[in-house]
Amino acid sequence: MQQLVAEALPGALHCAVETFGSFRAGLHLPGSDLDFAVTAWVARAAPTRDDGFDEQQQHVVVEVHEWPLQEQQYLLADLADALEAKGLVQGQVERVLQARVPVIKCVHAATGLSCDFSISRPECAFKAEMQK
Repeated sequence: MQQLVAEALPGALHCAVETFGSFRAGLHLPGSDLDFAVTAWVARAAPTRDDGFDEQQQHVVVEVHEWPLQEQQYLLADLADALEAKGLVQGQVERVLQARVPVIKCVHAATGLSCDFSISRPECAFKAEMQK
């Protein structure tokens, strides 16, 4: 999965796909889905000054959860397309991109597990650590 995220984010400095939720906590029930949080850091062009003194374009490292919502939606849509193209899912990926927390939902072809992917947020990492 990390490779698919890396392909969707050319130039990413770091990518990770981590589990969270009931599976990670060991509290899942039969039929529970597996929740994945996508984390990545990407170098982006920094805002430029309008005074003409910028000689070189500066870059800043931005975590994807800090991106505008629409760009997060595009990233998840690209990931959904990649999962389908590589035949890693049964049927089509459900794209719930207009939700407060955008998510893609699918069934893993090899295992039949239902999986949800979302952009990692600081509160996800905190909850995952608390569940350990």
